[in-house]
Amino acid sequence: MNIHSTELLRNRWTLVGKKALITGATQGIGLAIAQEFLALGAEVMIVARNAEAVKQQLELWNQLGLPAHEVAADVTQSEDRQAIFDQVMQKMGGLDKVYPFV
Repeated sequence: MNIHSTELLRNRWTLVGKKALITGATQGIGLAIAQEFLALGAEVMIVARNAEAVKQQLELWNQLGLPAHEVAADVTQSEDRQAIFDQVMQKMGGLDKVYPFV
């Protein structure tokens, strides 16, 4: 294996520069995915219905200096989906990936 293939393998699992929206992100698989994406360098917007849980999770990540944003919303409600879109555009300028875990 030469230096170029070693560098390729090392950078294979990076999400640096990527932006992701993850719903259901305060517990279970949604939380696990958000944590993994942050660990891999992604900027994430987390969404969940429980405003307090969303706020607490974001505060934890902000203390660690991780690029995370939040919105408390119910994705089954059209006005909440619009609020999510508005927050994504305002705080992140767009997305690369959407991961719905509702």
